[in-house]
Amino acid sequence: MAAFQTMVDTLLADPNLAQAATYTPVSGAAKSVQVVRRTPPQEAGLFETHAKLAAYAADVRLTEVSQPQENDTLAVGGDTFKVRAWQFDEERLVWQLDLDKQ
Repeated sequence: MAAFQTMVDTLLADPNLAQAATYTPVSGAAKSVQVVRRTPPQEAGLFETHAKLAAYAADVRLTEVSQPQENDTLAVGGDTFKVRAWQFDEERLVWQLDLDKQ
């Protein structure tokens, strides 16, 4: 487990990958966190057509955000997102947040 924790810490400390962000829970104080933003592809099918949808996601350490909730907000750079859904990685080191852009 220590090797995976070291890897996560290294990735989230890398200024080429990670960004400083502000995580604000629905109830509670805002806190500074480090995130890696992702844009996973999503396809939607309607009447046998396929459209690419804009999708936003971010990874944040479990040690920085204890338990995400729907409608918590994440501000990164000039963008603000609302948390829609979340899950943790296999090692339970990182929350994988699904976001809606505001």
